Amino acid sequence: TGRALADGRRAAVRVKTLQTASARHRRTALVRLKQTGELEELDEHPLLDLMNAGNAMMTGLDVRRLTFLYRYVEGEAGWIKERDALGTFIRAWPIPPHWVRSMPTPARPTYVVGFRGWQGQIPDTEVVWFTKQTPENPYGRGTGLARALADELETDQYSASLQRQVFVNGARPDFVVYPKNGATWTDPQVRQLEQDWRRGHEGFWRAFRARFSKTELGIQEFTNANFRNLQLEALRRFSRDTVFQVAGIPPELLGVVENSNRATIAAAETLFAHCVLMPELESFRAT
Repeated sequence: TGRALADGRRAAVRVKTLQTASARHRRTALVRLKQTGELEELDEHPLLDLMNAGNAMMTGLDVRRLTFLYRYVEGEAGWIKERDALGTFIRAWPIPPHWVRSMPTPARPTYVVGFRGWQGQIPDTEVVWFTKQTPENPYGRGTGLARALADELETDQYSASLQRQVFVNGARPDFVVYPKNGATWTDPQVRQLEQDWRRGHEGFWRAFRARFSKTELGIQEFTNANFRNLQLEALRRFSRDTVFQVAGIPPELLGVVENSNRATIAAAETLFAHCVLMPELESFRAT
């Protein structure tokens, strides 16, 4: 908003109550102030240019999206400032939180950033940092959804990796055939037995075919992990539901409709926007 000066010009006035109001009240107040002429909307401003321009590799929308995701998932996000010849902050470069090795301290007011083989220090004056403070250490690193659900996410990942490893087979055969009673086979005999075994039993049409042998064969069979006893399916389903509940995501939005009906499906987007997205956006805007 603005107030009139003695020379007829108008000076900008900051209205903190309007800036910190909820989205619904802010929209109503903006419409009212525009109608009364107390508010003038600016189409050009350095801050608008900064938010829309992005940087040389990302659009403004990409920068805002990445920043929101980093802060929501990891609990913190940062921008490296790009300045023009006059020192004006004109471009923002998002920093993945895991690149930041160390935060500024009074003795060393720089961010220590590492990426692959490179590591350097960036002055704190050249970084904008957005943090969701953790109650345990409000002056330390931020905490977000991924940190709160780290155990559940890792458990699900390891469960999937265990199942995958069964198909990779871990360089372990199902069984080993060997001579018994102290006998030995030559290499040609081993190859001949292998070829004969494959001809007689390989392929689904030869399943359950009997094997007849002139000599006694030793067979050592290996047992694979029993996924029924491990209850991996139930474990992964429990971890999935825990992530949904902590994140506040209606399961219908991710295609889980086992216990859904038409009403819950129709209300899923509204509940997610009202209970998750809007509070997070309001918190992000307040920073």
